Amino acid sequence: MPHVLADASKALKEYKPGLEITCCVHATLNSYYVTEQRGYDNWELVAACPWFDVFSTTIINWSLPESFFKEITQRTVAMAKKYGKQSERWLMGYNKRPEDLAQVDRVVKLYESLGVDRLATWTYRGGYGTSVAAEDPLQLWDRIGENYRRVRGG
Repeated sequence: MPHVLADASKALKEYKPGLEITCCVHATLNSYYVTEQRGYDNWELVAACPWFDVFSTTIINWSLPESFFKEITQRTVAMAKKYGKQSERWLMGYNKRPEDLAQVDRVVKLYESLGVDRLATWTYRGGYGTSVAAEDPLQLWDRIGENYRRVRGG
């Protein structure tokens, strides 16, 4: 385990035992997007750390095939369960948006069907007003928000 992450998390838990710590690693298949040879991307090593409560994998560019979303999500959930963690998957809410906003709906439904415990999105309001804003960022943000409301039952 990269010592700085484990050591810092351990110290934080000792200081405040109820603190919840999420560790997010690159969404990889260990050969495609980026390899897991750098330690902090080693899923097994990170998920096994006793100081992390949530095992999370990074944003996936909307232009990648939906099969990639599925494989990453299945692997994320399995790794989290293996080590008794909650699983978290991210939605890309900046820069590039999906050509068809219905893809947001499909991916969120996929995450739900595969047992993801938590959803996260980067960045707030689709990056509106920043150099990383998506095309029509508020429209993207609204679509993501609709899915969050649906998932939460509200």
